[in-house]
Amino acid sequence: MSQPPVLELVGIEKSFPGVRALRGVELDVRPGEIHCLVGENGAGKSTLIKILAGVHQADAGEVRVLGTPRHFAKPIEAQDAGLSFVFQELNVVEHLTVADNMSLGLEGSRFRWDRAQALRLAVQHLGDLGVDIDPAIPMQRLRPAERQLVMIAKALSTSAKAIIMDEPTAALTETEIERLFEIVRRLRTSGVAVLYVSHRLEEVFALADRITVMRDGQRVATQPVAELDRSKVVALMVGRELENIYEHPVRTRGEEALRLEGVGGAAGRVTSVDLVVHAGEVVGLSGIVGSGRTELARIVFGAEPLEFGRMFLWGQPYHPATPREAIRRGVGLVPEERRTQGIVGVLTVRENISMAAAGRVSRLGLVNRRVDGKLAEEYRERLNIRTPSVEQAIRLLSGGNQQKAVIAKWLATEARVLVLDEPTRGVDVGAKAEIFHLVNQLAAAGNAILMISSELEEIVAFCDRVAVMRDGALVRTLAGAEINRERVMHLATGGE
Repeated sequence: MSQPPVLELVGIEKSFPGVRALRGVELDVRPGEIHCLVGENGAGKSTLIKILAGVHQADAGEVRVLGTPRHFAKPIEAQDAGLSFVFQELNVVEHLTVADNMSLGLEGSRFRWDRAQALRLAVQHLGDLGVDIDPAIPMQRLRPAERQLVMIAKALSTSAKAIIMDEPTAALTETEIERLFEIVRRLRTSGVAVLYVSHRLEEVFALADRITVMRDGQRVATQPVAELDRSKVVALMVGRELENIYEHPVRTRGEEALRLEGVGGAAGRVTSVDLVVHAGEVVGLSGIVGSGRTELARIVFGAEPLEFGRMFLWGQPYHPATPREAIRRGVGLVPEERRTQGIVGVLTVRENISMAAAGRVSRLGLVNRRVDGKLAEEYRERLNIRTPSVEQAIRLLSGGNQQKAVIAKWLATEARVLVLDEPTRGVDVGAKAEIFHLVNQLAAAGNAILMISSELEEIVAFCDRVAVMRDGALVRTLAGAEINRERVMHLATGGE
């Protein structure tokens, strides 16, 4: 007699005010299987995961673990049933240490555990991932990628029957991703069921035994990976054939927009950068985690101190002491951390779009609601932000639509130099295509774009030039035929 699925969902329904998120979803994950779940932002994937985790309650349907119906009223009940989770939006207690965060909720009250043992176990589980992070330091001192690795190590440390991973590689480098893949495959060999959610289709085809595609809250297909290819999966996700998302038109390079000469700062994390970005071009900024890419972006935006070197904006000296000054000079930053730095979740889509454009929507400190609303509607239509209303709380939007709202915020300021730090992180292939199309439009209109991405595929395929950073310094800027994955990775990891 064959074993029952480790995890099974039968007829799952879920609605929120104005939105039917899930429509009779059926899904099962078998012992020793990597089952990948894909779909556009808003397809219902994260809602499904939150029902499994006890964060949301299904309106109808049933969750079964090893054939037994289960109802999880809270996350601890899902954990006790043998389910372990890595969430897309990390929930960490920033002032607590790495070891504290890895231990919280796993073994009874945290006030009874042995601190030395917690530190020892943290070192062991981080070591299994090949990660060298001091477990005694507070989480707030870690970079986003390091936080992601800590929470992955925590999920893998449990003796779970099934592990559910929602975009686990979003902040990781290729080396860290390969290490994670090794562990996921080892879990499969040991009989653990893995439900793996990702927008990165290259990951899906590298790992999956079966693929389930969701669209508009419904399951549209479940097939063995051998019966699918990338174009078929994309067509199932978006309901149509999708053209090349990395469309790279011939761009006309205009005048010099931003110049950096020997720039260093951010408490020593950036040590030597010489870089020029022209109007009408997209310059990629590449490097492994810790190379200084994000810190450089924040220096340009005035969010980190410039300690030495010089910057020029449209030929004029530029030394912003604060982001407010950068905004006034026409510079915008789409930050790496959308949830904590890019949006204010309790505010509406309208308020998020207009918050940086006070000069356009207010007078004498008073917001003109008519102008404010018109501006938000303009960018909602222009960027195809899918929301029932601009008065909807932005936290209720999918990740891709939140990201488009963040970009809209800077367009509303009429910024002409845009720094995009991981602009497609956590967004689906359809939203990614829309974002790249928008960036092409911005470049064609004469804006200067500096784009940071951990996805080499998009850096290589989309950018006019690629600047590679390592250990805080810019080591080489590539152009034309020099730009390829192997060359970029060689330079980023220590090659000459």
